[in-house]
Amino acid sequence: MDKSEIKYQTSVKKSSSNPSFDESFELSLATYQVALAKLIICVYSKKILSGRSLIGCIIFDEEHEDYLSHLREAISNDGENVVKWHTLI
Repeated sequence: MDKSEIKYQTSVKKSSSNPSFDESFELSLATYQVALAKLIICVYSKKILSGRSLIGCIIFDEEHEDYLSHLREAISNDGENVVKWHTLI
């Protein structure tokens, strides 16, 4: 793993077909790094017999309008938390 890559794993939600993840994290980026940054969030299901299967992902980078919209809102809120729902693909 490149030293610029960071992995974060949420807690496991056992025995739930509709888990809720109320977790947050912060990324500290210099202004020049924002255009270069890429955030990939993947959601997996872990089943006893079939192992781990991908449910969906979302990619935040300069090519995706969701990222740009979220970023503009975060910048205009001057450091306040911005909470948004994003669709997995």
